[in-house]
Amino acid sequence: MSPIISERTDNDVQKWYVMSAYRQEKKAESALKERGVRCFVPKRYAVKTLRGKKIRTLQPAVSNLVFVYASWNEVIALKKPLDYLQFQTQVVQQKRRVMIVPDDEMEQFIRVAEQLEADVCYYRVEELGAAEGQPVRVIGGNFNGVEGRLMKITGKRQKRVVIALESLLAVAITIENPEYLQLL
Repeated sequence: MSPIISERTDNDVQKWYVMSAYRQEKKAESALKERGVRCFVPKRYAVKTLRGKKIRTLQPAVSNLVFVYASWNEVIALKKPLDYLQFQTQVVQQKRRVMIVPDDEMEQFIRVAEQLEADVCYYRVEELGAAEGQPVRVIGGNFNGVEGRLMKITGKRQKRVVIALESLLAVAITIENPEYLQLL
């Protein structure tokens, strides 16, 4: 999976924009949902100590990251009142471009990332290295239909199915039953 670098030619077409909200992911998510804008913040459970007791809380899995599904015109209008919401950009051919994730890839990523009770791990793409894995499709269980690459990840015993948003982040899942994997 690879984010598209926007040329902003279609100002009214909704797309998944990659944005950051420095230490304000929850605030951004609430504000966007209040305005009826579809957004996604990858989350995971974390154990915190509060007043001497350990509690399990839902926290953003990746610092500062917010995906916003809107048109260019809508995003620009949203940024005015939500000034902490900024575009993630990437330099392409010596020009800075806004990052966009294709709809089908984002839907697959969301489907995996929303499985909060599953063994889901997040990685920066650099952490996985340039290793290419075997393309696979999951054909059973909670992740039925998800496509990714079967990879060995350093420090993990089992190979994992990795769904990557290239140059951004990757999510890896463990498939307990190898019969659920179909080589592509």
